[in-house]
Amino acid sequence: NHTPQLLRTVQTTLHADSSYTLSLLLILSTLGITLEQRTTFGKALSAPLTTMALTLVIANMGILPFTSPVYSFINANMIPLAVPLLLYDSDIRRVVQKAGSLLVCFGVGAVSTVIGTLVTF
Repeated sequence: NHTPQLLRTVQTTLHADSSYTLSLLLILSTLGITLEQRTTFGKALSAPLTTMALTLVIANMGILPFTSPVYSFINANMIPLAVPLLLYDSDIRRVVQKAGSLLVCFGVGAVSTVIGTLVTF
């Protein structure tokens, strides 16, 4: 029976193709957003968490490769662009009001870390 060998050959060929990996990631992202908008389960988890869970399952099934140049490109170029875009969408006044004492604790911790670093040198 040559079926397992054929499946491995197809899998190896697809995993080497960056457009396959990127397409699959875009489909999974779209599915995560759709699940967040249309299901109670998706709303509870959020689109990013749902997408990560789907991606982990698909990768462990052997459909999505564990390593790819696409991942390096996304981490190097897309993530740094996403952070400012998310910050533009946030209401800073509301964040400060909701965070309250937690924000003060974070500030004290950050300043203490900087002071500790300067003292050790």
